[in-house]
Amino acid sequence: MSDDFADFADWQVHGSGGEWPKPWMNKESLSEKQKRIAKANATLLLNREAWHAKVDSFENAIQKLVGEEVKHAKRLEYHIRFDQASFESDKLDLSNYRFPCSVSFTNVHFNVEKLILDNVHFIGGDVWFRPANLNKADFFANGAIINGNFHVFADFQGAAYFRRLKVKETADFSKCTFLKVPNFLYAEFSRPPEVSGLEVPPPNFEKPGFIFQTSSNPEEVRLYRKLKAMAIAASDHEKDGEFFAYEMQAKRGVETRQSAGLLFNSFYFHLSNYGQSFMRPIIYFLAQIALFFCFYSIVVLSKVSDFKFFFFTVENSIRNALPLVGSLFRSVPKPEDHLTSFDQLYSDLIRSGVNIDLLVYLEVLQQISGVVLLFLFLLGLRNRFRLK
Repeated sequence: MSDDFADFADWQVHGSGGEWPKPWMNKESLSEKQKRIAKANATLLLNREAWHAKVDSFENAIQKLVGEEVKHAKRLEYHIRFDQASFESDKLDLSNYRFPCSVSFTNVHFNVEKLILDNVHFIGGDVWFRPANLNKADFFANGAIINGNFHVFADFQGAAYFRRLKVKETADFSKCTFLKVPNFLYAEFSRPPEVSGLEVPPPNFEKPGFIFQTSSNPEEVRLYRKLKAMAIAASDHEKDGEFFAYEMQAKRGVETRQSAGLLFNSFYFHLSNYGQSFMRPIIYFLAQIALFFCFYSIVVLSKVSDFKFFFFTVENSIRNALPLVGSLFRSVPKPEDHLTSFDQLYSDLIRSGVNIDLLVYLEVLQQISGVVLLFLFLLGLRNRFRLK
């Protein structure tokens, strides 16, 4: 029976190539024998007919074994290595290929414009995709089936498509960076994928501006929504929030079209990044105090010139920054019929001809804005520090 696998000694984990470096190692040093094996595997891979013939031969040998556990254990003895290989062409088309055991694309140079792995079937074992470079190649793995674990460590500078990808074990995208939003639509994972370090760009806008920006790619809403679903499945609340914020931005001009909706969407983003930031509300809260101090100064100091009213406008802005602050000043114990210096100055304003109605309206407006910022601050705290 061992003679059936004699032609696959170069694929053995502990075969003719000796001990190979682990696929997850940052730096690997290959022996001359290992380099020749990896180069021979790469050459064979480019010959579709010869590759399928060898895979068929391997599968025939596997099927002669008795028992699924025995077959699975035999597959684990083999690992096809393409370490440090180089592929140079306009298009590397591996669509509909089959790989019968574990595969490593470690430190591989893909000097291609398109890398196509559509409908590839990785029959058994793990897949390690850790290229040395992809350049700006567009990557296609639509409909690929991986019966083992899928480990991806790559910087995707071109488009990346994983539509209908199926991974039967774990999938790890935590070391991936995408310059374009990846397409995972209809991808299926038996276990929640790892996305903790996955980096994707924010949406692009075709109409610039502070309020009425609109997304330039309607499909991005679905792409971010799928990424959010992957993060939720993995209970990664930080990435869940990040992808939610991107999804909300991508909705602009796609699902959010009315002016009122765009206005609300814009302020929700600028004030708190859609509830994901607690620092933005703090910054706007401090800016709100300074802004309303200016408003109060214009209303008050235009009628009175006494410097003590300058401090009154400062205190008035602080008191009305939040309704709770003003309530604290009013509820503290004090002697009967006693007026604080602030209350006395407020009474003096009436006699000085200051427009009290306008002052009150400004105070109400400031308190409303303070409530909104407090809510966004608490929402940001909740989203930032909630337990995973």
